[in-house]
Order: sequence, then structure tokens, then C-alpha cells
Amino acid sequence: MSKIFGIDLGTNSIGWALRNPELTENQIEKFGVLTFNKGVGLGKTGEYSYAAERTKKRSARRLYQARKYRLWATLENLIQEGYCPLTIEDLNKWRHYNKEEAHKNNNGGRIYPIWNTAFDAWIKLDFNNDGKPDYSSPYQLRKELAETKLDFNQEINRFKLGRALYHIAQRRGFKSSRKGADDVKEKETNDNDEVLNLQYSEKKKNKTIAELFERYTDAKTIGWLFALLETDKVRVREAIAQYAIRENYKDEIKYIFQERQELGFEHPLYTKLVETGKNKNNGSIFYKRP
Repeated sequence: MSKIFGIDLGTNSIGWALRNPELTENQIEKFGVLTFNKGVGLGKTGEYSYAAERTKKRSARRLYQARKYRLWATLENLIQEGYCPLTIEDLNKWRHYNKEEAHKNNNGGRIYPIWNTAFDAWIKLDFNNDGKPDYSSPYQLRKELAETKLDFNQEINRFKLGRALYHIAQRRGFKSSRKGADDVKEKETNDNDEVLNLQYSEKKKNKTIAELFERYTDAKTIGWLFALLETDKVRVREAIAQYAIRENYKDEIKYIFQERQELGFEHPLYTKLVETGKNKNNGSIFYKRP
């Protein structure tokens, strides 16, 4: 005697039945249904995908993680070249998880080096250690670096450049989402000039920066421009900073290293923080995970 087992798959249930074809009347001997939660959620706007929600939150976590790794790598390079008053040991306490420390002091296993007075003063723009910031904001420091040639044989000037570069690493502008040869640029066939390959919305955003450069003709870099806007009581981070693209910040570093401070693109600090070769963007500040 053979029997037939049938199933009916639904979005949140499985129906089943056991059929005996040898019976003359009702051939269904047993049947039932198993229900379970849907694979989608129900919100105010209707159904939504659980997978999409997980992906969105995972993407946010990876952005935070990438930012931390970028800052740690930038600090490591600045420390190695003598442009930051922090030690590798202190940096490791911040970037490396310590299980014993986490259980002992309930601090998450990482220690931000705010207890390092020299680093604390460096972050607060206090380079002469008098307890007061030497600049009203990092933009004013970046303006000075683009205006004035400094003597980097003096430690205080090295720390100033390092602090400005760290500030750029913290806010390096948005990356173009346009797909291209280098995901960012395309080359003209006639010369070596670089042409930004931006989406329409990105061009519209960056147009605001271009218009500001036309108004503030003295500004040679994006940091210099923001410093002038601050002097005119414009809230840069709230109203303007989101319009800057990554290329604006890269041009600022180029200007400081080549035109103003004459350190050159072969300087180890430039190759570590920006790029080892033209348009590679493989330095710690501008590196982008594949």
C-alpha cells in the first residue's frame, strides 16, 4: 500500500496532508499546517525586509570601523615621522582591545589617550603648552599652513602640520559614486589634466564650493576658504562642509606640501598619508576599501 504526502509552501506557513488513494471516500487520512513568522517585517509604511535592515546597520558599523582604522593609521604615520606627540604604545592602548583592561576598569578594553597631556594639548590646538588654544579652530591652522612657510626643524611646526593633516583625515569629503577608470577620474587625451567625473547631484553640491572660491579669491585651499568663512561668522560644519568633495582636500595637501612648505611629493609623510604614486589614493587619509 502506497500513500502520498503533499505539502503547500507559503510565505509564513507550510500546509501538509497525507493521502491514501486506496480509500473510496475521503482519501485524506491526516492533515495540518505549521505556521512561523514572516520573512519580512511590518512597519508603518508596509512590509520591509529584515535582510535589508541588517545590511543597513552593518553598513553603518563598517563605516564607523573604517573611520577608526583610518584615524589610527594616520596617527601611526604621524608618530613615526615625528608630527604627533604620541607614542605607538599609547596609540596601541586605544586601537587594540585589551580583555583584561575591559574587565578591570569597565572601559570597553580601549583607552583613548586623553590622559596624555601632550596629545591632549595637540588635539586642543595648544602647541606652546600654555593651556590655551593657539587657534580658534583647525581651519585657522590650515589657513596659516597654506599662507606661511614654516621651519620644520622646529618640533612645534611639525606638530602644527600633523594636527592639520589629522583634521583632514577626520573630515576628508565625500567620494564620488560615479563609476569610471579609477572610480573617480577620467583622463583627457590631450594633456595630463585631471577631470572630475561626478554625478549630476555631486556637481551641484561642489558648485557651491566653486562659487565660494570665486567670492573669496584670496583662498587657495579648502581649509583656507573655510577659515575665511568662519571669520565672516558662517557656521562651516553646519552649512558648507558637506559640499566639499574629497578632491578639494587632496588639492589642499598638495598645495601645502609642494607650493607653500616645499616638502615635496616624495616626502615620506606625503607618500604615507596621501599616495605613493599619482592618483593612487593609497595613503592612510584617502585609502578606500575595495
